Amino acid sequence: MDVGGCASLQARFFLIKLDQDEEEEEDLGQLRVNRGIPPNGPAKVLIRVYVVSASNLHPADADGKSDPYIVLRLGRKEIKDRENYIPKQLNPVFGRSFEFQAVFPQDSVLSVLIYDYDMVGGDDLIGETRIDLENRLYSRHRATCGLPSEYSLAGYNAWRDSLKPSELLAKLCRDSHLEEPLFRPGRITVGDKVFTGKTVFMDEDVPVESYEHLSLKILHRWGEMPSGCRLVPEHIETRTLFNKDRPGLDQGQVQMWVDMYPADLPHPGPSVDISPRKPKGSGRKRPGGRKLTSGRAAIPTIEHQGLAVLQLNVEGLTTAKLDIIRHLADSHPPSGDALWKSRLSQPGWQRHGSRSGSQQDRHAYTITSRILEVALREKIYLAGNGPS
Repeated sequence: MDVGGCASLQARFFLIKLDQDEEEEEDLGQLRVNRGIPPNGPAKVLIRVYVVSASNLHPADADGKSDPYIVLRLGRKEIKDRENYIPKQLNPVFGRSFEFQAVFPQDSVLSVLIYDYDMVGGDDLIGETRIDLENRLYSRHRATCGLPSEYSLAGYNAWRDSLKPSELLAKLCRDSHLEEPLFRPGRITVGDKVFTGKTVFMDEDVPVESYEHLSLKILHRWGEMPSGCRLVPEHIETRTLFNKDRPGLDQGQVQMWVDMYPADLPHPGPSVDISPRKPKGSGRKRPGGRKLTSGRAAIPTIEHQGLAVLQLNVEGLTTAKLDIIRHLADSHPPSGDALWKSRLSQPGWQRHGSRSGSQQDRHAYTITSRILEVALREKIYLAGNGPS
């Protein structure tokens, strides 16, 4: 019907109740459409970041070296590991691990930054790399936690995943709409494939049945299964560092890996300790029998143990103490007198003399400023270093 050049439409709507079977069929159809699509709601994830080392870093200091340390950013969260900087290194071994509680998709991009530590002024960015964690979480290759080559309960290669290999195998079968794996002594059946291997092990002369080793073997061959794919193995990834102030130029590489654990799965065990081993018996003895101890002491320990010696002037030094300080100062040339100038302005330093004082006073300040700079930079302290 056309009234005054305008068309009108009349229609009727009917509501028809579906039977229960038809409703279930509609729901299954909806599931089939949405299969493989990530959930729309937020996902809580435990993130563990392991930074092993860096290599070929771009020099940030005038002497062609850098004092690198790690900064991590995830969403609005930031971890700055400034107190654990590595002095005078372009190929530092960090051996550090960090942990975040993240919510995807808000906290989906992880930034790993390497900064150069500076005593005076602001620290300089050497380079950074970014990782899309959400993409890894929903990858069908299961990039959340790499598969190790063997199953261990303890030691450096202890199992890190929140699910055991047999549990992970059962979950992948359910997600792929395969029948549950069938466990029998010496074999595991998945679909129409039979995998054989050792399932009985001796534990203190007692036979123990375990399907974890054989399950891990199947997981490494998951690409052979119907609709299966290759799962990400355990590995250390090398990522290139970039700096926006030097576009297109490689600023070095960082060796690292990331483990992710969704909150709806069991909580994993403790993080792996990847800190580098400290050498034993690394102390050096001077001819007088005094021992110089070097190590990665924390900054508060340095201030507590080293400051008594560092602030001594010639009036309070014995010959032995002065020899030790001269030895350290001579073996570690100063990187400049900026610290020396700033330290002279601190309370308690001017009363023993000034830069314009006697030659003896100037020599004392040169020694103490150099050893203080060395201690903070190299983290060197003296065993039994109280005033004598």
